[in-house]
Amino acid sequence: MNLFIPPDPDSRMEMWIVLQVVAALGRADAQTFILLLAVIVLYATVRIFLATCEYLFRLYREKGFKPNAHQHLYRIALLIGGGLVLIVVVLCGSPETRRDGLILFPFVFTLFVSASAILNWYTNRQATAPTLPTLTAEEYIRKTKTVQRGKDKGLLA
Repeated sequence: MNLFIPPDPDSRMEMWIVLQVVAALGRADAQTFILLLAVIVLYATVRIFLATCEYLFRLYREKGFKPNAHQHLYRIALLIGGGLVLIVVVLCGSPETRRDGLILFPFVFTLFVSASAILNWYTNRQATAPTLPTLTAEEYIRKTKTVQRGKDKGLLA
């Protein structure tokens, strides 16, 4: 997913508009330049926020609601995240505590995203950990006898 949608290089009109906007920035006053810079930063922030929300939605749809070994961990994390969002909503509901709720929202969101990413890494790491095959005593004896027979016949060194 590209952060900025590039202009179509085949369209001469779009390229001309982009060129004119970039050239006009050099002649713009300080307030216009700062406002344009703030708009670009806000646009990038919103795109990152939406991409993160999409990641969380896909993660919890796949791991939290489809049967797997760690489904309960994802549901617990989703429940805790929902409780934190509920606290922020309650704080934003009152005019006296609205400022506190708005200050708390980025921290809660960052905490939830970080915990979800760490949980995803942890469960993926556990799923790919190599495991030794479990052999019963009969299977072990059968395999060792087969190897011994192969050695006796000269097939194995």
